[in-house]
Amino acid sequence: MARYELSTGLILEAPEIQCLTTDDHRPYYLVASGPARLIWESATLAGQGFEQHPHGFSAPIGEPSGLPQSSWITAMGSDLEAAGLATGARLDWRYDTGVALSAELVGVTRSDEGALLVLSLTDCQVLGPSGELLCDPAWGAFDLALMTHCRALG
Repeated sequence: MARYELSTGLILEAPEIQCLTTDDHRPYYLVASGPARLIWESATLAGQGFEQHPHGFSAPIGEPSGLPQSSWITAMGSDLEAAGLATGARLDWRYDTGVALSAELVGVTRSDEGALLVLSLTDCQVLGPSGELLCDPAWGAFDLALMTHCRALG
């Protein structure tokens, strides 16, 4: 199994993981093929196991423009709403890598310490820097693992 550690401390595990890069070699999207899961502190994160992701998992790499990392990693309650992360909110983000994400926020998953780890989205479309379709709303729910960077393990 391949494993990548995300900047939040989450670990993505799947049979195969590919890191897509821009023409100037900047990582912009992580794609896991086959059954995938997210691990937090040595255990599968609740709701993020192989059963939920039997065909794979993917997520943009980087920081959404206009939304500083400090806002989306540590925001609590009303801070989330001020950062545009209220349940039911429409997210229209452009990442510093050129990735564009548009979706409706339906839930958040936090660590025990309160850090945001995963945003649960519906009606999600993700386009790569060249306009390539990375996620289509027709594919169903999209769990967005937040990360500014990642690294392969092992």
